[in-house]
Amino acid sequence: MEANNLYRNYSNNETKECMPLTMALPGKAVTLVSINGGRGVKMRLYSMGLTPGVPLKVLNSGAPGPFLVAVRDFKIALGYGMAKKIIVR
Repeated sequence: MEANNLYRNYSNNETKECMPLTMALPGKAVTLVSINGGRGVKMRLYSMGLTPGVPLKVLNSGAPGPFLVAVRDFKIALGYGMAKKIIVR
């Protein structure tokens, strides 16, 4: 499955190709678009500084460990399930 066709953001009548964080390559800078999850997941990620529009840098792709992401001035380790709910561009 290609990352290009998985998710599309239709806000502002503009189509931008998006993908889950799990498909981003290490060293790549991406922007958080949305979080697919319930209120609890969103609040937990928001409290860690992962809000829509924030730039992220993937440090480790999570195979076989957690995803390491640089957000603002700190690093966050995310499990695969949580990282899969984060949609980036």
